[in-house]
Amino acid sequence: MVPRIVIGKGITGVSNYVLGEGRGAGNDNLPPGQDSRVAWVGGQSLGFEIKNREDADLARRIMEFDALNQTSPTKRCEKDAVHLMLAWRTGETPTREQMEAAARGALKALGMENAKAIWAAHRDEEHAHLHIVASKIDPDTGRAYNLKSNYLKLSKWAQEYERENGGIVCLRRLEANGLRDAIDTRDPTATLEALTRQRATFTAADLERALGKQIAGPLDRAQFGNGVLDHPEVVRLADQPGGPTTRYTTRDVLAAEQQVLEAADKLASFERHAVGNRTRDMVLDGPAFSTMRPDQRQAFLHALGPEGLAIIDGQAGTGKSYTMAAIRTAYEANGYRAIGLAPTNVVAEDMTRDGFGRTATVHSELFALKNARSKWDERTVVIVDEAAMLDTKLMASLVGEARDAGAKLILIGDDRQLASIDRGGMFGALKDHHGAAGLTDVARQHKDEDRRAASMMAEGNFADALGIYQAKGGIHWTRTQGEARTALVDEWAKDSAAAPDRSRFVFAYTNADVKELNTEIRAVRRERGELGSDHMLPTTDGWQRFAPGDRIQFVGTNKKEGLHNGAVGTVSVIEGTKVTVQLDGRRDDTKVFDAVEFQSIRHGYAGTIYKGQGRTLDQTYLYHSEHWRSSASYVALTRHREKTELFVATNTARDVTQLARQMARVDDRRAASQFHIQQSRPGVGDPGTGSERSANSSTPSNTQTPDSKGGTGSARSADDESVRMIRELVAAAKAREEAERAADKEPDREMDLGR
Repeated sequence: MVPRIVIGKGITGVSNYVLGEGRGAGNDNLPPGQDSRVAWVGGQSLGFEIKNREDADLARRIMEFDALNQTSPTKRCEKDAVHLMLAWRTGETPTREQMEAAARGALKALGMENAKAIWAAHRDEEHAHLHIVASKIDPDTGRAYNLKSNYLKLSKWAQEYERENGGIVCLRRLEANGLRDAIDTRDPTATLEALTRQRATFTAADLERALGKQIAGPLDRAQFGNGVLDHPEVVRLADQPGGPTTRYTTRDVLAAEQQVLEAADKLASFERHAVGNRTRDMVLDGPAFSTMRPDQRQAFLHALGPEGLAIIDGQAGTGKSYTMAAIRTAYEANGYRAIGLAPTNVVAEDMTRDGFGRTATVHSELFALKNARSKWDERTVVIVDEAAMLDTKLMASLVGEARDAGAKLILIGDDRQLASIDRGGMFGALKDHHGAAGLTDVARQHKDEDRRAASMMAEGNFADALGIYQAKGGIHWTRTQGEARTALVDEWAKDSAAAPDRSRFVFAYTNADVKELNTEIRAVRRERGELGSDHMLPTTDGWQRFAPGDRIQFVGTNKKEGLHNGAVGTVSVIEGTKVTVQLDGRRDDTKVFDAVEFQSIRHGYAGTIYKGQGRTLDQTYLYHSEHWRSSASYVALTRHREKTELFVATNTARDVTQLARQMARVDDRRAASQFHIQQSRPGVGDPGTGSERSANSSTPSNTQTPDSKGGTGSARSADDESVRMIRELVAAAKAREEAERAADKEPDREMDLGR
């Protein structure tokens, strides 16, 4: 559920828009047989039922009359029209009764339960949505409703609506509301927990933004901000030893990270896993791995050392899978049992195709160990791909199990790419503490210029990387996002017609964009006659058309049937609701499922960038939007072998310079242990504590601050300024209060002198 609210002047203007008349009515491109985008109308508190356009027009005039006849003759409400929009997820099909109940619930959340209102359901978009026009004048008092904090009230209402209608969908809203509640109750402990739930650290600017949304009074805001930053659990961090404070964390966060670091230290001390020279030479001289590059050979030899822990830092497209295969082969030749683990089923399946006899997700393997369904020992080597995507809790369990079993653990990843959703960053911290072999020579891209661009982005230099694509016409500029989507679909259609055998995929940031792209690309294939007969199948997003020849993607998991989230394939047969899919990869990898029992499917022409991490394709098409950050941009622009095409709207990024700045924005998700503790007061980061050792003994990695090259610049000065502002606000507010008290006493003193 996505609610939006706009408060403006004049009921008539917004009513005409909502009822499908006037400017921007949106009736120009309706399907045959429809003369209006309005499906039905309704309303409340008007004394009669709203059944048609005439009823709605009468309701409009009544609300206009109320605006002209407000109770207060002096303090009149000029902005008398409340326009509320409720949008359901694509695929959700609420009934009219459910939509009207939602309208009443949203108005009640705003304190407008008795408001005069009309509403209209529109049918001009793929998703169900309802427009509500309400009078801001309370019919019981004749005065305006108090709509202060209306956005926050609607956000909490939408959260409860989702909870009561199938479960929470928007987790970010859930987290944001948790932070708001903590601030509203002036609970510094809960505020700190909310700030560090998905990130190990936060800045004073992060805190200031959060407080500014909830606390209006400068003194109250500054005092609570001081209370949070001065909380005994808070630990101040710096980028360099003795440097200024740039970020904050908590003792609990550092303790959780210290658990990982201590387990890793113990694991690394088990020096009993060396692979002998004879086995090494046999693998390197064999036909399968004789072409390894120098950096791959170095990583191979590093992983075969005696220590219980080895880390490989592999940039995108540098041949991590090939290197992993060589490491696995060497350890298996030495009598070890090799287990391949990954954060996602898709990556784990790729490891199976690459030759691992046993693969699983990290979650499922840890569950199996806990329930005695799997066992590690000193002759087990555990190789984890995309290890930078593991959150702190998972990493702690993984390293702890390897330590207890005495197994060899090899972590392979890239912390420049997308991280875990929950608090993480421990791959980078472990890399700092134990060192890592690096894979730096990009091999995925066929063209030298594309390989150079990938290396530049790995260093945070998006300006020069995008300059390469701009120079060769790889960036397509349009005015609007809709035009960018159309241009992308046209390019995809042209390329797929010219070379249908190439693997290609479209990447976008949001699921809403993915839905629209899938719909439009499928329409191209239908028009070209490349699909069989349509069958309506139930999905988690409602009933959708699928046909033999369609590309399909799984967005959920059914382990029993071997259906894994993120897997993509081609529909070969549909019989009723039984679907046969040929998955990409191995030719014999065919899955059959009943769509009634497994509805976690969608068309597979486009997907989110997050699902693309770890994939390699011939051609990719990227739909840029305002949400892109450095990690997502780096992943999206490094998935291709032959070419990638980027489609950008100038109303989102006006030129390549602004585009580079947008793409280089860093969402800093490093571990707190990668910073240095500030000894600012007793009790925080006390000397000798494990948390201080872990934080201060590290050298921060991946601290990219690309400035003129299209990046973010250093956040230190801005954050110091935020801290200074919070402190100064308190001092200024206190001084102002003292001055006011003194001024209040001054007239009395003068009167006494006069007498």
